[in-house]
Amino acid sequence: MKNTVLLTLVFLYSFLFGKQPIFGGFIKFDMYYNTRQIVSAREGHYYLYPQPIDEKDLNSDPFFNMANFQSRVWLKINGKKAYGAEVSGKIEADFFGTGNGLENVLRLRHAFIKMSWPKIDVLFGQYWSPLFTLDVFPQVVNFNTGAPFQPFARFPQISIKWKIAESLSVLGAATMQRDAFQEISGREVQQRSGIPAIHLQGIWKQGTFLFGTGGYWKALRPEKGGENIYADALTIFSKLGFNNLNIRMKYISGNDLSDHIMLGGYAIIENTETGIIDFRPTNLNSYWLDAEYAFNKLLIGIFTGFTENYGMKTELEPDDVYTFKARSSNILTVFRISPRIVWKRNNLKFALELDRTDALYTSAYADNLKPEKSEDDKPVVNDRLLFAVYLSF
Repeated sequence: MKNTVLLTLVFLYSFLFGKQPIFGGFIKFDMYYNTRQIVSAREGHYYLYPQPIDEKDLNSDPFFNMANFQSRVWLKINGKKAYGAEVSGKIEADFFGTGNGLENVLRLRHAFIKMSWPKIDVLFGQYWSPLFTLDVFPQVVNFNTGAPFQPFARFPQISIKWKIAESLSVLGAATMQRDAFQEISGREVQQRSGIPAIHLQGIWKQGTFLFGTGGYWKALRPEKGGENIYADALTIFSKLGFNNLNIRMKYISGNDLSDHIMLGGYAIIENTETGIIDFRPTNLNSYWLDAEYAFNKLLIGIFTGFTENYGMKTELEPDDVYTFKARSSNILTVFRISPRIVWKRNNLKFALELDRTDALYTSAYADNLKPEKSEDDKPVVNDRLLFAVYLSF
């Protein structure tokens, strides 16, 4: 039945547009071992950092798994011209599921329509957040693609890219939250604000050198019938190419970047004397660098990242009490270093990566709700060994 439906769609497309769609994708096998329990999604496949240490350290058990649900397939469509533009589209699906417990269930990954003129590209659909920056992202083997240091999100959006000159382009986008990780309910509070998020980004590219900077602004309404709160972010990124060596780097500073699978979110502050409730986003800084050298069909790379939770921009009053709607609000810093080696032969690829990540959990907060380190607070370390095999088609 599924084959019949697929063949019917291919026939209709060929009849309407006179062209054959292009299929592609890959099958991927992952095997991963962790020296302790981890904060993750999808059976440990999407990995962030190690679990904290408690009195008995019940999280000291190792974690091992094998998975294939990152395997994906895509269909690319090249249509005729419309309104003077080249029209194309792409739909992509994998088996990652839309929530924990739904592994191996088909989900929509990307789906967009693109109209291209000589100087303008307009995209309608679900695609990477502009903060992800498709030109500059870590080449790690791990599916997390550098999270929580690298912004990671796919959003429904309308984006416009203007090619001002051969080496200079500007991108603007309006986006709405939509991703597979909804543990802090960010999607609903953005929908309730009635305003899409706004991205603005500029990229200068000259040969093998690329430099870009961008901003992000969004509105949230945490409380039904309440007022909107606002969050923003700034990013700077670059890519350098020297013969067989590629170096990529990114800096991001902002608040409530939980929608991009980073630390933080917002705090709910209630004054016990007045009864007034306030919502304040928490801030972070994040840096990463990725270097990769190619020896013919052998790639050797290393990734390192650091992120720090800075709490709120304001301090608590004496009568304030607080709760968090945030990701790991008691983590002060996370640091990672992960070397990798990748072998390529035609459409077959083997990869091995060692990931050492430490997270500093704290037992107290400063007056601005920044996690505050005490003498007893020590970093929790996890070593993750990942082996992967890809077959592309």
